[in-house]
Amino acid sequence: MVLAGLLVGLIPLSLVRLWTAALHGSTALLGEADFWQALLMGFRFDLKIWAVVWILFCLLALVLNLAGKRSWLASVGRIYFGFGLAVINLLAVCNHFYYGYYRSPFNPIVFGLLEDDTWVVLKTIWQDYSVIRILLGVSVLVFVQLKLWKKILVWAEKVPHPVRRRVRWPACAGLIVLLALSARGSLASQPLNPESFAVSSNRLLCDLVPNGPIALHAAWVERQEQIDIGPDVTAGLQGLGFASPVAAAQVLGWNVHTDDEVMAAMFRKTAQNDYLLQHPPHVVMSLMESWGMQAISRQAADNDVLGRMAKHTGEDYWFTHFASGRRGTHPSLENLLINTPLTPLTQGSFGSVSYASSAAKPYKDAGYRTILVFGGSGGWRRLQSAFSKQYFDDVLDMNNIKAAYPEASVADAGLHDEYLFRFAFDTLQKADAKGQKVMMFILSTTNHPPFVPSILPKHYVVKPINMAKFNDVTLPPAEAKLALQAFQYSSDALGGFIDQIKASGFADKTLLAASGDHHLRSFFKLKMNEDLHWLDRVPLYLRIPPAYRFKGKYMADKEGGHRDIFPTLYAHSLSGASYPGFGEDMLSSTWQGAGLGDFNDLYTPEGVAVGLEHSTWLHWNTAKDKLLPLENPPAALQKAVQTERARLGLQDWMIRVQAVKKQL
Repeated sequence: MVLAGLLVGLIPLSLVRLWTAALHGSTALLGEADFWQALLMGFRFDLKIWAVVWILFCLLALVLNLAGKRSWLASVGRIYFGFGLAVINLLAVCNHFYYGYYRSPFNPIVFGLLEDDTWVVLKTIWQDYSVIRILLGVSVLVFVQLKLWKKILVWAEKVPHPVRRRVRWPACAGLIVLLALSARGSLASQPLNPESFAVSSNRLLCDLVPNGPIALHAAWVERQEQIDIGPDVTAGLQGLGFASPVAAAQVLGWNVHTDDEVMAAMFRKTAQNDYLLQHPPHVVMSLMESWGMQAISRQAADNDVLGRMAKHTGEDYWFTHFASGRRGTHPSLENLLINTPLTPLTQGSFGSVSYASSAAKPYKDAGYRTILVFGGSGGWRRLQSAFSKQYFDDVLDMNNIKAAYPEASVADAGLHDEYLFRFAFDTLQKADAKGQKVMMFILSTTNHPPFVPSILPKHYVVKPINMAKFNDVTLPPAEAKLALQAFQYSSDALGGFIDQIKASGFADKTLLAASGDHHLRSFFKLKMNEDLHWLDRVPLYLRIPPAYRFKGKYMADKEGGHRDIFPTLYAHSLSGASYPGFGEDMLSSTWQGAGLGDFNDLYTPEGVAVGLEHSTWLHWNTAKDKLLPLENPPAALQKAVQTERARLGLQDWMIRVQAVKKQL
């Protein structure tokens, strides 16, 4: 029964793995030794999960025997095996589609279903995937597997009874050893674990290794580790190879000798500037939902994906080689506003901590009114309660906007963006009239799946989009068109907001910034690693009035990232202000630029490093639209990776110190 179950259960998991490889890889994978290593390692994990399932069944069988219910064993076995097949197969298929969306096996983001707007998430899943067909397909697969299992058992019954009696006990002993070894997964000192996923420098091959249940368990463990930071504040540092904060600081060239000196050195000060003291500007930063560069790069006269935003990209600073801090909205939000590499930080008890590394704190300390405006519900991921503790005077959401404009229309994820920006402008205008200086952070929602007709307000007139320029998308044509129209609408709403600012009486004293929270997910067909940059790349729009443009240099293709947004704004709006020094001024003439995507992918002028440990080295092709393998990385790139590891380790340490100490 058990051996037959192992055989029948293992086959579909390998087939799903091949399905994922065929859809997201290329035929060149077949020639790579690492491909077969990934399949073998994946098979070992498949064997591990099924071994655990059958060990539990053996324990159940023992209980039934002791209870005198041996006659129940066959019926219970069928039900148990059928349930196991259904769960494991369904998780494998879900993991396959999850990879198509996030370009990752199940990760901690998957548990956001419990804290997110669950109805919107379920509608998105229903919209984007053929749920009924998937469930029917899994059901048919389970039915076929059970039939095959039964045939194998019938065949086994044909073995002569004397033979079966002679081999019964040796077979049982061998089976116990097989299940124990398979559940452990290894004869080495360490059992099979998520570290074993790393079979190649090719991320896709590593991602093929875990099956659905294994990936989900690894994600759960990672999430628990992220929420429960634990008492060891140097855990992240040590994981990156540094024995202490001082050791990491020395890599950065800091002259420090104690932890307190390291902590102090992690904060910088903006230059003293009398003009800023006398004429403090307003500062507005917009984080745009799914505002990825890959779609924006196809902007043209006959393919308008930016709407009214297009002209501003030519009139102001527009950085196109810019990396998002994370690949999800909430992780990027925490990264931007708290400077944390640990996420989700605000979901548990650590969400009650006010962090000195919070982006709004320098403005709050300088006497600004700090406002966060969100187009969705303030209950989303506890946003209202959590960020009220991050030095924001006001955290306003769709309820505040709806109260101001009862006519505001709603999409699935929140109010349509035009009402969000209308509210933001009116709030800023009223504050300016009162003589208040304002720092405002805006979080948009409209460009969020599901891409259904209601994603656009009825009165919106769509501008021309040339679908011929999007022949490399994954969505059906009608849905892809709606997604691009939503992208255009959201960008157009931002452009209209900037139009209002520029036409206002406070235009000359308002700094503006806008970036995407992450790329447009599950839209374009991508190949790893040559298209890796599109997973990280978002734009940075920056408007600095002439009076606030100090010494600097603008390079549209300078590498940068989310961590550089607020340091740039601080440099042009605050005098002598202390701030967390994790990023740089994008307009600095001395800084050459570097962007860190997803705290993993480092983009520099010298090349790209995938992974800060055991890096895969890449460089640009001539057109700078594809990444190619780099055999001999330049010393400058290797040094940049070491610098990033030290910086990331210290950033991790800073957050842990604050979280742990303030919880005591």
